[in-house]
Amino acid sequence: MPGERRPALRHRLLLLALLLPVSAGGSASGLELPHAWSRSFGDINNQLARAVAVDGSGCIVVAGEFVGTVDFGGGPLVSAGGYDIFLARFDPAGGHIWSRRFGGSGQQHASGLAVTGDGDILLAGYFTGTVDFGGLTHTSAGGYDAYAARFDSAGGRLWSRSFGDASDDVCSGVSIGARGAVCLVGHFFGQIDFGGGSLTSAGSADVWIAELDGPSGAHLRSRRFGDAAHQAGRAIDA
Repeated sequence: MPGERRPALRHRLLLLALLLPVSAGGSASGLELPHAWSRSFGDINNQLARAVAVDGSGCIVVAGEFVGTVDFGGGPLVSAGGYDIFLARFDPAGGHIWSRRFGGSGQQHASGLAVTGDGDILLAGYFTGTVDFGGLTHTSAGGYDAYAARFDSAGGRLWSRSFGDASDDVCSGVSIGARGAVCLVGHFFGQIDFGGGSLTSAGSADVWIAELDGPSGAHLRSRRFGDAAHQAGRAIDA
């Protein structure tokens, strides 16, 4: 994340699935976890899986970022130069259903993922430059800006929003709240406005929490927490 060093390593994306055996009256302790399937994806560049979720049908949704080329089974995805976002859906056996790339100028990162009861996908993260999630281009205000996007089960964009100013603004997590609201968490420098008025940090990074309307992405409420030191929100569960 902005302000933190990334390890100077090459990464290859690896997906693993473990099948947990269940027996009547059995105990979870001491159970072996037999291998069900595994897949790896990538080239000589960095491909990083950041979040995974399972929908009601047992399909697996994975989000992350990559440089270079990655093929999840539907044909090569090629980054625009820096890190681009990927979003991919697999069937319960690990077979490719669809995969998408989102990027543009600058760097684009994924950090949070959630799936609704009807199979819609919520993706959250942060970016510099531009990013297009399908039909709408978002442009950062200078540093990193936070984003949230909603897709249907086929990977089509339903809505997307970005938030930030010339400083760094990061979204680290997303969760589905009461009545289907989209709950987000992250940190910011300077000011950030989710639609309910500007929040201003107390000096360094402050934590922010925001709740958006599920169907539309409209602002419901947002708050900041912090003092002159560094505070960062990493994950949220609603």
